[in-house]
Amino acid sequence: MSAIISFFKTLLLHIRSIILRLIPPFLLKHPLVKRFIGFSFVGVVIMCVGICQIYFLTRILPRIFTDLQEFENWVYVANTISTLFSILQSYYLNSRLVFKSGKSQRNLLIYYAIYGISLLINLGAIALYKRYLSITDGFILSLLAIPVTMTWNFFVSSRFLKPVEKYAVFDEENIAIG
Repeated sequence: MSAIISFFKTLLLHIRSIILRLIPPFLLKHPLVKRFIGFSFVGVVIMCVGICQIYFLTRILPRIFTDLQEFENWVYVANTISTLFSILQSYYLNSRLVFKSGKSQRNLLIYYAIYGISLLINLGAIALYKRYLSITDGFILSLLAIPVTMTWNFFVSSRFLKPVEKYAVFDEENIAIG
């Protein structure tokens, strides 16, 4: 298990290094830009995990349990399940790496409130896309809702999760994850 954790730490450090090389140095001097980069980085990791969860819930699970193929609203249930797991993963990474707000019950409740509203926005976007774009593929609908919820999540999280220390998202000393 520790080999897997070590692998992912190394992988994240390499990805972080590549991202930092792509960003002009003058942008990294702005705390909001640094936080957005960190938030986006965590978001990409969580999004990849979430996409795998959604794929499993909308494409694989209905093949195993054929009754789910008949359940028209399964896409909403699948997104709710995936989002609840993703919120906890995202909270852990963002509280440690981005907002430096520390882990507390208060912050976890705030985070779940923010992302609970985000879930409603996500489900609303899916319903709108399904109705007005006539898209029926739950996996595609889920992907289309990501930009809407990411925008909400960043700006509201930035407002309510205040950092304990200065925005040190990508400082060299702050490379430990876990």
